[in-house]
Amino acid sequence: MKELELTGVPELNATTEPVIKQKLPQLSIPKFSGNLQDWITFKDKFLSLVGDGTTIPNIQKFPYFLSAINGDAKRVIQHIPVSEQGFIVAWESLVERYEN
Repeated sequence: MKELELTGVPELNATTEPVIKQKLPQLSIPKFSGNLQDWITFKDKFLSLVGDGTTIPNIQKFPYFLSAINGDAKRVIQHIPVSEQGFIVAWESLVERYEN
């Protein structure tokens, strides 16, 4: 995966708080293809590396998420646009599908 190049220029998010773009390190994110047995491991690793309790905006998390999803799981979220809210919708769609 290529390293994401970002500038140090602040931008405003939906709550108008300044967001400092960070140069994200290259990460080895596990892949998830929709196999139910792999979901919990994928979810825990993804959240620890990218998603949970970080200061990374959702719009920056989304490309990492999309690059880690394939197969049946990708079909569940393929219609969701890449956006701040899109990441939340995509994540919740997979949680709803694979935890119920």
